[in-house]
Amino acid sequence: MAHLKGQHVNLLLKRGSSYGVIASSTNCSLDITANTADAAAKDGPGNGIFDNPEFTNYSWSASNESFIVDINYLAYLLDLVINGNGEVDMQFGNNANYGNKFAKQGRAIISSLTVDAANGDFAKLSLSLDGNGELTSLESPITVTPVSSILPKIKGKALMIAMRTGTGSTPAWQTIACASSHKLTVSLNLSDITDKDYNDKTVIKEVTGKSVSLSTENLIDNVGPAPTTGTGIQKLYDLITNGTPVKVAFGYYQSSIGQSIHNGTDTHANGWGDPETTLLEGDFIVTSLSTSGANKEDATFSAEFQNKGAVIVAKPAKGTSEE
Repeated sequence: MAHLKGQHVNLLLKRGSSYGVIASSTNCSLDITANTADAAAKDGPGNGIFDNPEFTNYSWSASNESFIVDINYLAYLLDLVINGNGEVDMQFGNNANYGNKFAKQGRAIISSLTVDAANGDFAKLSLSLDGNGELTSLESPITVTPVSSILPKIKGKALMIAMRTGTGSTPAWQTIACASSHKLTVSLNLSDITDKDYNDKTVIKEVTGKSVSLSTENLIDNVGPAPTTGTGIQKLYDLITNGTPVKVAFGYYQSSIGQSIHNGTDTHANGWGDPETTLLEGDFIVTSLSTSGANKEDATFSAEFQNKGAVIVAKPAKGTSEE
């Protein structure tokens, strides 16, 4: 018996008038939960001793993991969850070449979006979607349009966090010195608003809150008391102990590879703060700072930032990969 392979099962999101897969996807899933209420009574089956669940409604969720190959598509998703309500139409199932095994569609809210950009690896995107309403069956299998060419993967080192260090019409921006990994997480808080006016089968939700967090892992620069390559750990110590907000940007900065080691700042003039490179920007506070100094190993620190108020999604970079 031949088994259906995972590479022939896809999750598609609708953009405009058509559905499409998330390019360079590595994994996708669909989970359905039957919600029940215990109806055990003294005169029920089992004389009330055994559980007697009865169906009330169902809820569902989906997820997708992929490499990032299109910075413009990432910016589109960020705009959807930060500036919009995160709602998308989605399809899930096997493609047409493998028969109509299963094919579902429904409306969902992107409840979580994570970008993991580690040095020495390719940048990755993770999406979690909460179903918003009924999940229906498609009469035809999922239609996946073949990609004419393999898109190059964006390297993790090209997606970076920068902090604004000056003021004026062209304020200076600096990356955090000697970073090894950056991570962006956008989370939407959802509330169940199902009431008696909706049907009895499904759960309806709405967005009640939004959270944007950034994290960084770094080696500690040992070039003088103040690092010249970017913002150092002392600056972060001051920010977390004083509770001072700071302007932070997360962007796609290809030129980062070409900078000379431990000598150079990133300013508006050569990239940071420019809407062609910045994906999002806002006021953040440092909520966590950890330092480690193990014997015979490089000293490291990690920091986490939390948005303070609204976050702006800027125009994405024109490029789609880093050579």
